[in-house]
Amino acid sequence: MAVATVSLAIAGSACRSDLVVDGATNGLDLTALLGAWGTDGGLSGCDIDGDGVVGGSDLTILLGAWGDCPTSPLPWAEILQWNPPASIVTDPAIQSAVRSLDLPWLVRDWWAQIELVLVPPGSFLMGRSIGDQEGYSSELPRHWVTLTTPFYMGRTEVTQEQWSRVMPFNPSQSASDPDAATRPVENLSWNLAQQFCMATGMRFPTEAEWEYSCRAGTTGSRYGPLLDIAWYFDNAWQATRPVGLQAPNALGLHDSIGNVYEWVQDWYTPFTSDSVIDPTGAADGFDKVIRGGNHGSGSNMCRSSRRGTNSPAGASPGLGFRVARNALK
Repeated sequence: MAVATVSLAIAGSACRSDLVVDGATNGLDLTALLGAWGTDGGLSGCDIDGDGVVGGSDLTILLGAWGDCPTSPLPWAEILQWNPPASIVTDPAIQSAVRSLDLPWLVRDWWAQIELVLVPPGSFLMGRSIGDQEGYSSELPRHWVTLTTPFYMGRTEVTQEQWSRVMPFNPSQSASDPDAATRPVENLSWNLAQQFCMATGMRFPTEAEWEYSCRAGTTGSRYGPLLDIAWYFDNAWQATRPVGLQAPNALGLHDSIGNVYEWVQDWYTPFTSDSVIDPTGAADGFDKVIRGGNHGSGSNMCRSSRRGTNSPAGASPGLGFRVARNALK
């Protein structure tokens, strides 16, 4: 069953203790915090430390930050929400990791108006999930990957509206459909999508970043029941759908599986069993990796570890992309 996206498009602040978002930590924020005392804070951000209840430690943080907020740590983006709500970022370990970074969880870039969520560093077992009977040999051998720095990942696939804010034409096959603006941009090559990235200061995620973000702490073949999380052969009727309608994963990312395949940065190369740190793939090659399955894919293609390939000059109505951006630059 499709799940409607919670709208979090509110004006942001450069400090997490600015609960009412007026550019300073002051009496208004204190009043908001005391009004939420003893609750989980909901979407208000009053649970500043992320321990699940608004209490004394949150009050200590607020009083310690009293005064004007500092300059935004992300000059390229508007801050939408500092703290990840437990209703969306459901994994306590991810909640804790995100909050420990002292960076905003949800932001929107100034150029294309793309919303991005913060992905904390960590380690995971990359490749075909243990027990996955639908996997392919290209997903083996499994190997440990460590990502050492946080990064931002697009909350959804890039939409046609976001693309058109930057690029002079829309290549999408569905561009004339009434809801085209909210559907993913598609029918574009890696080379063309790279032009968008260069114009906005974004980049493609690496293949490792993509799988790590898609899994969001899970170890199975998918991050949820397929009908709930993805538009694919059984429910999409051979057409892309507006982004963000299916259930997100535990990082708050939508449509990582299904809707359109997504370009990533890496040239395709076979996996090895070696543990790796911050891999970026081969220096060159013939085909780029695509990930995630699309609206016409069967269930076997719609898995966290599924790897596909396409020429960087190739395009398809079932192929789009999601952007990433370094968090510490």
